[in-house]
Amino acid sequence: MVEEQKPKILRIEDCLIDWTHYPAEDENGNPIEEDWSERRDEWLHEDCDCNEYSLANRDKCYAYYAFDYDIDKFREWMRQHKYSDYTIAYWGLERMFDEEWIKSPAFVDWRDMKMVYDIRSIKMFVENRPNFDTRIAILTYFIDNADYLFGRSHKQEFLPGLKNLRTIHKAAAKAHKEELAKESAAQRKSTPKVAPEFVLTLDEIIEYVKTKSPESAPAIRAMLYDMMLHKEGWNKPSLLKKIDSMDVKIVHQGDNIYGNKIGNNIESVGANGIGVQENHE
Repeated sequence: MVEEQKPKILRIEDCLIDWTHYPAEDENGNPIEEDWSERRDEWLHEDCDCNEYSLANRDKCYAYYAFDYDIDKFREWMRQHKYSDYTIAYWGLERMFDEEWIKSPAFVDWRDMKMVYDIRSIKMFVENRPNFDTRIAILTYFIDNADYLFGRSHKQEFLPGLKNLRTIHKAAAKAHKEELAKESAAQRKSTPKVAPEFVLTLDEIIEYVKTKSPESAPAIRAMLYDMMLHKEGWNKPSLLKKIDSMDVKIVHQGDNIYGNKIGNNIESVGANGIGVQENHE
C-alpha cells in the first residue's frame, strides 16, 4: 500500500510573487515571463489606496497584506496555519500604519475593523506601533470622535481610558526623545573631532598667482613641479601645461611690484626666473 504523501507545509516566503518574472502569455498563447515590477505599484494603489473617499476596511487591509503573494499559495498557507481572514486584515492594518501607507487615522473604517468595541484591543493595537507620533494620532482621533465611534451611550466608558493612554504615550514619546538626545550628545562627545580638510584646485592656485600674487609664481611653480615628480598621478601633460601657464612677467619698481609693465627704473623678470630685462635712465 502506497503511503499518502503529506502536503508541503508552506512558509510565507514560498508564496511570494516574483514581479520581475511574472507569468504571462505571448500573442500565440505560449507561456512567457515578463517584468511587471513597475506595474506592481500601480496595481497596489488601485487595490489599496486609503483616503477620505475610500477608507481602509477589512477588504483593503487584507489585500494590502496579501498583495505580494500568490493568492492560491497564500490561501493554502492560511489554511495550514489556521489564520482567519480577519487576522490577515488586522495585520494589514498594522502594516499600513507602520509603512506610513495610511496618512491619517481618519482614513480607517474602525467599525469594520472591529476596533471600537473593546478598549483592550485599541490599547494593544496602539502599543504595537513603533512610531510614537502614530500612537498619539490614533488615540487623539478616537478621543475627538468618540460620539461617532462608540456612540453617546458608550463613549464615557471609553474616554477615561483613552485619555489616560494618550497621556502615557505622550510621556513615553517625550522620554524617548530625551533619551535619543542624550545618546546623540554622548556620541558627539566621544567622537574625536576631525580637522576640516582645506582643498585648493590647481586652477584656483594658478588664478591666484596670475591675478593677485605674480611675484609668488617661481616658488609655487617649483612646488608644483616637485609634486609632479613625487606625487602619484600628477605626472600628466595636461597638468604640466597648466603649471607652465604661470610664466607671467614680474615687474619691480622700488619696493612695489607690478605685472607686465616696463617703465623707467623697472626690471622685469619672468616667473621662471630666467632672463632679466633692465631698463634704466
